[in-house]
Amino acid sequence: MSRSTPPKALKASNAPAAKAGNAPTAAPAAASGGGYFGPAFAWPIIPLHMALLPDGRVLNFGTDQTGAQGAQMIYDVWDPNIGNVPAAHNILQNTTGTDIFCAAVSLLDGSGNALIAGGDLTVNGVRNNANNQVELFSPAQNTLTSTQAMNYARWYATIVTLPNGEKLLLGGMVNKNAPLAAGEPTPEVRSPTLGWRTLPGISIDLNQWYYPRGFVGADGAVYLLQQDGKILKLTTDGVSGSMQDTGGRLGDGGGSGGALNFYPSLMFLGANGNPFNVLTIRSGRVAEIVDISSSSPVVAQVGQPTYDRIWGNATLLANGQILYSGGSGAENQLTNVAYQAELYNPVTGTWTLDATAAIPRLYHSATLLLPDGSVLTGGGGAPGPINELNAEIYFPPYLYLPDGSGNPAPRPQIISAPSTALQLGQNFLMTVGANDQISKVNLIRVGANTHSFNSEQRLISLPFTQSGTQITATMNGSPNLAPPGYYMLFVLNVSGVPAIAPIVSVAPTYPDLVPTSLSYDQTSGNFTSVVLNQGQVSTPTGISIGVSYSVDGVKCTWGYVNGSTGVNASVTIGTEGGTCTISPGTHTITVVADDADRMQMSTRANNTLSQQITVAGQSLPDLTPTSLSYNATSGLFTSVIANQGTASTPTGVTAGQASGSRSTRTPQTVPCCLAARKTLFNGVRQTAAKINKKNLRPACRDDSSDGKMLQLKRRSTAPRIRRVR
Repeated sequence: MSRSTPPKALKASNAPAAKAGNAPTAAPAAASGGGYFGPAFAWPIIPLHMALLPDGRVLNFGTDQTGAQGAQMIYDVWDPNIGNVPAAHNILQNTTGTDIFCAAVSLLDGSGNALIAGGDLTVNGVRNNANNQVELFSPAQNTLTSTQAMNYARWYATIVTLPNGEKLLLGGMVNKNAPLAAGEPTPEVRSPTLGWRTLPGISIDLNQWYYPRGFVGADGAVYLLQQDGKILKLTTDGVSGSMQDTGGRLGDGGGSGGALNFYPSLMFLGANGNPFNVLTIRSGRVAEIVDISSSSPVVAQVGQPTYDRIWGNATLLANGQILYSGGSGAENQLTNVAYQAELYNPVTGTWTLDATAAIPRLYHSATLLLPDGSVLTGGGGAPGPINELNAEIYFPPYLYLPDGSGNPAPRPQIISAPSTALQLGQNFLMTVGANDQISKVNLIRVGANTHSFNSEQRLISLPFTQSGTQITATMNGSPNLAPPGYYMLFVLNVSGVPAIAPIVSVAPTYPDLVPTSLSYDQTSGNFTSVVLNQGQVSTPTGISIGVSYSVDGVKCTWGYVNGSTGVNASVTIGTEGGTCTISPGTHTITVVADDADRMQMSTRANNTLSQQITVAGQSLPDLTPTSLSYNATSGLFTSVIANQGTASTPTGVTAGQASGSRSTRTPQTVPCCLAARKTLFNGVRQTAAKINKKNLRPACRDDSSDGKMLQLKRRSTAPRIRRVR
């Protein structure tokens, strides 16, 4: 099942140019060796949703051009290549009529389209209800179109990209106007091939609906960090999915349930090289790291950030550090506004104050890492004390010389990078500048940020070698770490300065179904096979695993099993398409897994298993009359029948005979099972037959009502010429 052609990825040659990306020629605020916020510039809407597209542009939406709530009319696409000017914005009409205000966004692998799920709904003139609509934004066409709707309406939901490329939808409010506003408890999953399916085996607390903080762990499960402090493990395999309380607990953050969803949570690379760490901020300036590298998450506190930042944002930077910016000390108020950003260093576990912004970034603000290593930060309002129709660019310290001069640091260059999708476990080549000595190669997933939460960002540090200008890097082999999709490919020199990153795609991983055994039962005519999934992901839920069985190259029958088969799991598949009778002799039997191409597989080179079998001649009874007599007085026959075959006659089937002359036959039956090599005395049990005095050829055979009740190896008679006196 083919995927659509990927859009053109962002290469180093067309990454954001100096107009939007490179640090300015001088940064007075960087005199101490820190970063710098460039001057604010106008933005046509409040960009409360931001998503980086495969071509390097930024999709954003949320309000109209006055900053009023609602995204049913327009949305915007910003091109950093053009710069911080009005001409860089392409304001587009939302022709779907769906209000995507406070929806969920995630890019689809393969097409690069942005999936937008749910949002606001106005009912009888009253807004703040949920909708179940789904839209796709095509970067190639600059169009927004409707697609298959979800099963449930969701407003403020989260999309989590699963290792197999499916999209998990969590939470979302149903109706904010209800007396007790509650969320949607049942998640659902979008499959690229089957559409939406619900997970009735999972029921999330109705109060945990607000952009749930879900992250894929090392085992491929989704770990949900709830506002009440619980850490749940969700699995999406099988028909229903499953949920369990891991027993892990987040700190209370000074009360109020930790107010988790007022603060950001973000995946990052830990000091020990563990990429399955989540930095989560709680109220009271509590910062915790949740290690989800095992099924029992471990929670540990780290140093406190300097400022309380309600509705602040956390952004993963090119070097693995985390920018913590915006917010204030009172929820969506201009009280103790945190203008000064700070950086978290995972290596040291410490926070460092950095550059100061000019604009307060409160509720409905967002941030996004760009391919040049800078950070777009913008928006706020609707509602809020100020509707911020503007944005700023933050330039991290790594873009400047460390001497405090404020001058930009010389950057390495990526001359060439892969233009096709990267495969897990693959070695790939890059070319860098002649004098560039590279210290790190980091893949960072493109972001999609809203409401202080970026569910997409994650960093994968790649091992590499350098020979002159050539870099040979190796992709990680786990889809749990690198789900399919789009990533910025950063290289950093020995001074820690990143090159402008091309955007590359990581190909999806698929099941790999391999038949490991095959047998045929001659008696029943049925085949049995065992099929192993040696791929890196489970088989899709809702798609049966089917096989075909053939004999000497001719398909004879088939079988299947339902349900998802996990990684390194096997299933036994029988015969469902009717029995198959194979004639005696030597034959080649073959099983083909997924013969009907029901699912995408990583390879079909190993989905066939053949073997030779020898089918013996069928064991059957062989009934032979050995004697026959006739009593003229009684008119009765008597015969003796021997079974000289290799199998008993079937239990419950009578051993019958018909005896008589050419013109007269008397049927007789004996209800018994005659074992192989045994003899049966059979007298006439029916009406006597009167035989005329002449030469006769009486005979005895299995001829019960001429119905041939028994399947015999051969059919014998015992003729005997005799004169009746």
